[in-house]
Amino acid sequence: MPLSLNDRSEVVIAEIAIETLDSKWQRNYHSTMKITIDKAGRVVIPKKIRERYHLQPGTELEIENEADGFSIKVRGTQPSLIRKGGILVHHGSDTVTLDIAEYINQEREYHNIEIADEFAAENPAE
Repeated sequence: MPLSLNDRSEVVIAEIAIETLDSKWQRNYHSTMKITIDKAGRVVIPKKIRERYHLQPGTELEIENEADGFSIKVRGTQPSLIRKGGILVHHGSDTVTLDIAEYINQEREYHNIEIADEFAAENPAE
C-alpha cells in the first residue's frame, strides 16, 4: 500500500527526530572534553562526567600509564561481570538491592530531559 503525502511527511519527521537523538547521544556518550591543568597540577573533572559516574568529593581515583597516554579510573573498582565460558557472571563480593528496570527508566528520563532542554535551547519558540 503506497504512503500518502501525510504518511511520507510523518516518516521524514520521524527520521529527523532519530537523527537528532542520535547526534545528542553521540555528544553525551562519545565526546571529547578539553580540560586544563592548573598551576598546582590539578584538573577539574567536568560536571557531566562526575554526574555520569556518581563521583563525589573524596572519591579515590587512580591514574594508569598507557602506550598512547593515560587513563583515570575510580580506585578499587572492577567490572562486576566477567565472562566465564561465554556467560557473563557476577563476581563482586557485595550484593545490592537494585531494581534494574527502575534504574534504567530513571537514567532514560534524566537523559530525555537533558536532550529536551538542549533541543529547546537550540530551537527557541517564536
